[in-house]
Amino acid sequence: MADYSESSKAYWDKAISDDDRYTSVGVRSLPESINRKRKEKLSELVRKIGIEHLGGLKNASVLDAGCGTGIYAELYTDLGAFVTGVDISDDAISLLTESDIQGEFHQASLDDLPFGDDEFDLTHSFSVLYHIVDDIEWMESVAELVRVTRPGGLMILRIAWQEHTEHAADHVKRRSKNKYLSVLARTHECRLEAVYPFVDIPYYERMLKTLHQFGLTRAQDALANWIIQTDRFKINPTQRIVVFRV
Repeated sequence: MADYSESSKAYWDKAISDDDRYTSVGVRSLPESINRKRKEKLSELVRKIGIEHLGGLKNASVLDAGCGTGIYAELYTDLGAFVTGVDISDDAISLLTESDIQGEFHQASLDDLPFGDDEFDLTHSFSVLYHIVDDIEWMESVAELVRVTRPGGLMILRIAWQEHTEHAADHVKRRSKNKYLSVLARTHECRLEAVYPFVDIPYYERMLKTLHQFGLTRAQDALANWIIQTDRFKINPTQRIVVFRV
């Protein structure tokens, strides 16, 4: 992989080109089947949020900020929304423009979005903001997401929801929930609308990663199939889907 400190764009270009559609935007050491099922379960929650907070998503204008391979862009389109996606990766945008997924897709960084003010009814950003490790870039990215969301619109974020900030890796900085509340609620005057738990595989992830590390592909696939068939998904202990009203 590329050195994240030198170029986050190169890092994500490599991730997109190396892996299948779900793993490239999931956990790279987990099987595709697990990453796919994780996204399917999150999609069920997105549908629920759209109904509860917007009365549905038909004809809603949606920005998928950090759209990756278009998994959620495809979901929002299926739900009747008009989707615009942005991603830092040229490769991701090339794949999307060549796909059958409906929408407009642009290569751009979140801290400099190519849109006017108040353009979107809903701004969606899942597992993106904690990959922005530079604090100034992170602050500017949050401000941009607020700027392009119409007053009364929603921001739906998958973020770490924990007490303390943690710089977990060169490409991961999980900021505390108080940091998000300070910036979004106080600085930008957004209202915290709801916090949703979601299911993941916290008790089996380490085992699957260990099997991957030692190249035990058959054992990893067998464990993954068992997890899916017996529905061993449990609440993610550190992350939440957080909804803000702009």
